[in-house]
Parts: sequence; C-alpha cells; structure tokens
Amino acid sequence: MKNSFQGIILFFILITFCAFPKNANAQNEYKKLVVKTVKLKTILAEMQKNGNKENKDTKNDTTLIFNFWATWCVPCVKELPDFIKLANEAIENNTRKFIFVAVEDDLKKVEFFLEKKKFNVPSKYANIEFWLLDEHDANLWVTPIDDKWDGAIPFTMTLKKGQRKTHLGEIHYEALKKLLLEF
Repeated sequence: MKNSFQGIILFFILITFCAFPKNANAQNEYKKLVVKTVKLKTILAEMQKNGNKENKDTKNDTTLIFNFWATWCVPCVKELPDFIKLANEAIENNTRKFIFVAVEDDLKKVEFFLEKKKFNVPSKYANIEFWLLDEHDANLWVTPIDDKWDGAIPFTMTLKKGQRKTHLGEIHYEALKKLLLEF
C-alpha cells in the first residue's frame, strides 16, 4: 500500500513539473510561425509600399527582404537558417522585414517543414513572415515580381525606398549581411 501511495505522489509531481515548466514565460517569448496564403496582388502591394522611391514617409525606413523558396528546393532549405539568424539579429532595431514566400508548394507541407525545423520568432517583433503564394502558373506571377527573373529559386529581392537588389541562387549569412548593408 505504501509503495502504491508513493507511486501516485510521484506521478502527480511529474505531471505538475511537465504541466508547469520552471520558466513559464519562456514559452510566451516565442510565437509559432503562421503561414499566410497570399495571391500575387498581395506581394505586389507590399513591394509597392516599401519599394516606392516617392514614399516620403520617413517613419517607414524599413528594408524589405523577399525570399522566394520551396520546401522541396535543396538550396532554399540550406540557406533558410542563415536568413532566420540574420532576421533574429535585426529584431532589435526592427528596420528589416523578412518575408519568405513559398512557391509551388502546399500549405500543409510548408507548415510541417517550419514546425519540424523549429523556426520560431520572438513574439514582440513582427519582422519575419512566412507566406504561401497561391498562384499555380509561374508564367503569370514571375514577371510581375521581377521582369529579369526567370522563376528559378531561391530568389532574394531587397527593397527600400526605390532601391532594388536581387540575388538569384543560394546565398549565405556573410553575403546576405553584405547585401543588406548596402541599403
């Protein structure tokens, strides 16, 4: 009887520790990434808002970084941790916004991929977003995004007040950091 009573007490102690972690605030410091399904017009509107040199709004001094990728693209997946690292370093001044646009993919695959890779974003910052482009004919969306782009991925585009820089192919931390410092 004594052993079963001790077992029950031990069971409840374990459940308490599992249900209430030592640092409960640590769970609230990060938010799960949500993938937003968008149409081409959403991407173009965001590009126009941040890439327009006539935009005299000095408060909007944000560098917008679009990264077009897919879960099945090996170079895309390989470079993604460097983007996330740089984005998390940039959260203090919040002057860069990273938008990762999954193309030719499906929502469940993208969500599963992000969960598996454990890409988390500090919840007090909104500088990282994951979008899924809900357009299935690349011939219709590639040229409006960039008329020099052939549709190959990964493709990175940075915009800030009328300036635009693009990079086709895999890019890693140091090269990406240099690219962003040019703005």
